[in-house]
Amino acid sequence: METSPEDGTGTGPVAEPPPVSPTLRFNLRELILIAALIALMLAALTPWYQRRRELARVAQVRADLRFVTIAIEAYYIDNMAQPACGIAEGPARIVSRCGGALTRAVPSGVLTANSSTPLGSGARRMITFRLRHVTTSQSRGRTTRVPSTMIHTLTTPVAYLHSHPTDPFADSPGATFGYFHDPGGWIVWSPGPDRDENAPEGPGDLGALVEFTYDSSIAQPSPRLLTFQWDPTNGHQSSGDLFRVRQ
Repeated sequence: METSPEDGTGTGPVAEPPPVSPTLRFNLRELILIAALIALMLAALTPWYQRRRELARVAQVRADLRFVTIAIEAYYIDNMAQPACGIAEGPARIVSRCGGALTRAVPSGVLTANSSTPLGSGARRMITFRLRHVTTSQSRGRTTRVPSTMIHTLTTPVAYLHSHPTDPFADSPGATFGYFHDPGGWIVWSPGPDRDENAPEGPGDLGALVEFTYDSSIAQPSPRLLTFQWDPTNGHQSSGDLFRVRQ
């Protein structure tokens, strides 16, 4: 007869230990299935992540464009003139094509807002802000670069901007925005998410067409200019530029 511990004649029933869970193991088929599920999840999330990243860049570019155009207007109030702009036509020269002026060549060594190196050393060939004109002098067989003309711009000698913002959509690393002016106004633009800077014949991108597209004598933005505007409903990497104009 089984006795209880209270009467001292027995030890009572012994409690059984809890069941031990079997060791968790995966076979090769299950591991492959898990890896496939993770890959499917990443594939589904990647386009969403890329779109969110591009839209964040678009928001940043629009904010920078607004900041730059405020500086341009402040410059104009003080100087009654637009900041200087120009474009490179090759590694050896710069051609000024802003303000309706006759195209003219100036010596090489002109620095732009895109780079701290002379054009011809990898800087962007696009109409944009000009900083200074540098000439060279020869003396005893040595070539010396001499800043002969300081062009009044947004950064010198008065810092309307401490530095030009970098355009994340430029295909030239470190480049700033495109900039063009005629006698009555200006346009500042980014190539947009498709990163097409030049597009001289392609639809949707200003590039070299800006001189024939922007005209301050008509209401801006003009219907023609609006055809170059980036539209997010066409896809975040569709053609078209981000821009601001003097209206």
